[in-house]
Amino acid sequence: MSIMSTGTAGLLAFQRALATTGHNISNATKDGYSRQRVDLEARTPQMLGGNFIGQGVQVSSIRRMQNEFVDVQLRNSTSDAANGEARAEYSERIDRLLADVETGLAPPMRTFFNSANDVASDPTSNTARTVFLGEAESMVGRFNELNSRIEEQRKLVNQDIKVNVDEVNALASSLKDLNKRIVEGYGMTGGQGGAPNDLLDERGRVLTELSNIIDIRTLEQEDRSMNVFIGNGQPLVLGGITNELTVGNMSGDIRNYGIGFKSAGGNANDITKFMTGGELGGLIEIRDQILDPAQNSIGQIAVVMSTAMNQQNQLGLDLNGDTGEDIFVTPELYVGAKPGNASSDYPDVQFNTGAITDLTSSDYSLRYNGSDFELRRLDDNSVVADSSGDPVIKVDGLIVDTSTIGGAANRDEWIIQPTRFAAERLDIKMVDPRKVAAAAGATASPDNDGATRMLDLRRDDPPPADKENVEVPAAVLFQGGNFQVFSPEFTGKYDFADPPNLIGPNAGGTKIESFKVTDATDFAPSNIQYDETNQVFEVTGGGVPPLSTSVPIDPTGTTTISENGFEMKIRGTPGDGDTFNIIQQSSTPPVADQPPPTTVVGKGWQLDIAGTPVEGDIFGVELSKGREGDNRNMLALAGLAEDRVIENQESFADSYNSTLGLVGTRTRQAQVFRDSSIALRESAQVQRDELSGVNLDEEAANLIKYQKAYQAAAQVISVGNQIFDTLFAAIR
Repeated sequence: MSIMSTGTAGLLAFQRALATTGHNISNATKDGYSRQRVDLEARTPQMLGGNFIGQGVQVSSIRRMQNEFVDVQLRNSTSDAANGEARAEYSERIDRLLADVETGLAPPMRTFFNSANDVASDPTSNTARTVFLGEAESMVGRFNELNSRIEEQRKLVNQDIKVNVDEVNALASSLKDLNKRIVEGYGMTGGQGGAPNDLLDERGRVLTELSNIIDIRTLEQEDRSMNVFIGNGQPLVLGGITNELTVGNMSGDIRNYGIGFKSAGGNANDITKFMTGGELGGLIEIRDQILDPAQNSIGQIAVVMSTAMNQQNQLGLDLNGDTGEDIFVTPELYVGAKPGNASSDYPDVQFNTGAITDLTSSDYSLRYNGSDFELRRLDDNSVVADSSGDPVIKVDGLIVDTSTIGGAANRDEWIIQPTRFAAERLDIKMVDPRKVAAAAGATASPDNDGATRMLDLRRDDPPPADKENVEVPAAVLFQGGNFQVFSPEFTGKYDFADPPNLIGPNAGGTKIESFKVTDATDFAPSNIQYDETNQVFEVTGGGVPPLSTSVPIDPTGTTTISENGFEMKIRGTPGDGDTFNIIQQSSTPPVADQPPPTTVVGKGWQLDIAGTPVEGDIFGVELSKGREGDNRNMLALAGLAEDRVIENQESFADSYNSTLGLVGTRTRQAQVFRDSSIALRESAQVQRDELSGVNLDEEAANLIKYQKAYQAAAQVISVGNQIFDTLFAAIR
């Protein structure tokens, strides 16, 4: 082997080393680039004269300085950081929205209930009533606006989901092409060294970009192609084949985009719940853990508040003496069908107004299992009821009638969202301030032990033609397993007003102002007769032993008779022998299954009572006009602010504060996760840069080193040339 050959080998080797160093310098700032290093080795020596003579140097490989474990660690930390950044960004927006005085719900709710207290303080004031309805309208506007702002964030989330899914598909296509080129690159060398380093770097960069969007798992095949899996093991890329992600309505939820996995030639399967990690996973988490719960909770307040306020107002009397009407338009719930259902029918779903305090903020799924319908609460993924015993399911403040569904097939499914759209559909219905029912028309004893709620008080429509058929005031006593209605009945001459006053028994110059049961244990129907000679009311009762007492007429004009477990007030002076007998009007057994509520029927009126009463529970009905100063129903309306009507556990303000707490907690969790994951990503990036990054100082030193070596190899060739010239000159 000549010295010329040795010099030439060195010249070529160091030329490639210089070229590789220059390549490193040129790509020093390129994302995902891995530093390349030229590995040199001695060429096979030649046996000559009993000795091995070296033949110079050659390039054994151009090695990519990369470690797959470090790259996987970087991809995982990149996925976590992107997830945390997306979650923190949106959760901070929602947190500011709900907590801000200008946009939050707490201030208008507080002002609304304060205005209700103002009406209770002066129930005859038309100004206070007008302010009350104005504050109700303002509160409704805040519900609508707050919901609208949440919907804006939902639209942004949906847009970002679609953009990310499109990006995933584009990156998957790039990976497919890179896999083909990498396999071809390895094939060009026959599998002997010669890795296509730049293509491998590009594939690594694409994988990092993909991990920024979604959590991925990779598996390299024998031919050096890379398989990529997402979600619950769905193959996004298999060598030179890609599958596609789609966006659309996957579950019947019209406002939330679902993500479908579509294999070649197949249908899209919903894999939304399996999408974790990365920005896409963070967007889904924000939607499921903050947007949906917050909007549902606000909607829950809207439904329960409007229903409870309407029910309470219907139990009172307005300034015209009429029973109250609805203050709010109660929002409707939403039912959607899952795409692909065999049945085109829908269940009939209504709010259970008699058990509205049981309403939760969860969404529900109604699914047919081949024989029965199962209702699943999605918050805790538990089956709360089924249709095996009754096609009408009553649970959690809902009535779900499955008998309206025909032709259902196994796995048909419907989504039920009772409160999702409630805040945007809440509206004010009452416009006349005189319709605010401040006076009590129906009352419940504060000592009642049963779990009951009065829902509605109605006059007969049309009303009775004469006063004898309207017997009020009346008492409703749960006794002997039934709702018993008692009222005082006057026997004597009626003095009809002109026009006729159909409310309250009147006799000559007397009127029964009020009647109520005060002690269910001691109560007994009684006979009351006026003795004009002695100016006393003779009271006899059917107790054991029989009761008898005399009550003198009160000179102030209103006599209060408190005997036999009841209290009755009679205004004026009756005639001799006039009687005011307390008799039983009706008896109504309670409805065992709530609702529908029990409708207690009196003379000229009906009272709806929901729930489970206990022996001795007392209710009252007062429908007489001329009680302008009565504020008891308005106090009950204002008192709803403090009642535990949200899932029977929280008041309206407490429920909203719980929502704020939930959003605030998850916002803080997202911020902590974001900060820690960013730190881990930076640490992983530093670790990769230490191994794969280009150090320009080091490359500059290598450049000088290889330049000197190249020059030395060239000098070897020059010396060899001189030797040959001298040799040729000597033998000429």
